[in-house]
Amino acid sequence: MWKIYLELAGIFERKDKTTEAKGYVSKAILCCPENVKWKCYILGARIEIKAQNCGSALKVLKYLLNTNNDKQKSYIAMEASKVYEYQGLLDHSFKLMHGIKDVMKTEWKVRDNHQRLSPKH
Repeated sequence: MWKIYLELAGIFERKDKTTEAKGYVSKAILCCPENVKWKCYILGARIEIKAQNCGSALKVLKYLLNTNNDKQKSYIAMEASKVYEYQGLLDHSFKLMHGIKDVMKTEWKVRDNHQRLSPKH
């Protein structure tokens, strides 16, 4: 059921219906397994960003950075970097992205443009 709630939240978020989107994110958080709650919170942070509430979004993301494992932290840091970029705080954004490059070596979104992965044989 939580996946349905999360999907509905995304639909309402894309239609700029913030109140409805937040309501469905809350429902998703309440009924999803612990190991995927971070996904729900990420969408909640995106909704806050779109509603011009960057401070709230960063609070959510900082909480997630302190409570999740390294794999999730790298995706969460990427989201936080976007918030800083949106706010014009490029130094903060670059610092976060640089910090996760070693953890996410194969993720195309964070590796250096000149860096190439060796082809698999």
